Amino acid sequence: MENLLRPWVLALLLAAGGAVWAWVRGLVVAEAILRRFRPEVRDEPQIQLERQAELGARWVSFGAYASAAAFLVLVFGADHAAAEIRGAMCAHGVLASTRAGFAALALSLAVFAAGIVWTQLHRLDLELRTPSLTRPKFVALLALAPLSLAALLLDVDFVRELDFGVVATCCSSSADAGEARVVTGASAASVTLPLYLAPLGLAMLVSIVAAIRPARALAAVAGAASVGGVLAAIPALVHVVAPHVYETPSHRCLFCLLHFPEARFGLPIYASMLFAFFAGSALLVRAADPRWPSSEAASPASRLGKRAAIGLAAVLATMLAPVIRYAVVTGGASLFGGP
Repeated sequence: MENLLRPWVLALLLAAGGAVWAWVRGLVVAEAILRRFRPEVRDEPQIQLERQAELGARWVSFGAYASAAAFLVLVFGADHAAAEIRGAMCAHGVLASTRAGFAALALSLAVFAAGIVWTQLHRLDLELRTPSLTRPKFVALLALAPLSLAALLLDVDFVRELDFGVVATCCSSSADAGEARVVTGASAASVTLPLYLAPLGLAMLVSIVAAIRPARALAAVAGAASVGGVLAAIPALVHVVAPHVYETPSHRCLFCLLHFPEARFGLPIYASMLFAFFAGSALLVRAADPRWPSSEAASPASRLGKRAAIGLAAVLATMLAPVIRYAVVTGGASLFGGP
């Protein structure tokens, strides 16, 4: 229990617990919404339900912000704790020292992303004259609340298993072990990187088209492509970009990118990925706008298409920057060997 005395551990459990509490409060409202909500009816009981729905949505939005805080506290708290665990060089060593660490991280990230999408759906619902998306967003909450509870339980397991007296395995000997063979030779940056980043480029082009000629189908395709492009860029970050940042072919840790001087590359990459995901998922949600094909739906979708394209272009630029820098500094030498 002495782990609870550490401020970041307490903050993690409070944030994750706050998300669960807020989303359970939202579920209380969801029960009435799913049974009696009729957006086409304008009587007194319906108006009362709409007020309850707005209050419940505020709780859910608070839960989304709390889940974002929980994810960030988990990442940066574990990174901070690396200084107290022998052998741990970054958050990787701390998370790997427990069985629940990486599972807690993955589920916290999923809850964080789901919370972003839910708040975007809620904002769209608020724009409508008739709250036709109120029922769907509370249906989505039925999946979010259990997911948030599972994330909290994994966070508790991680904290319970965390032992500051163990000797941890650093990222250089676990995350990197045996991974150098994945991309080797001179083709790593010239062939493999473009293949990894191709989904990003394709998503950017589709987003530009969606911005120029907004339509429901294009918004859905461009939004899904943007989200998928960001996810598809993660292998490129691990196997090609990160080694070029560290100038070491076997060092592929995503957490060390949070440390200076490497953070001058890592932080812009992560920020641009978050921006692109936010814009892309918002564009995807816009496909659910019942006002299509009117300008009330097309204009916001066009703006989001531009933002998604800008975000994806930023991801491409920030990920290519360390590769180009290494090529310039070394006179075109391959980090992974070969001519």
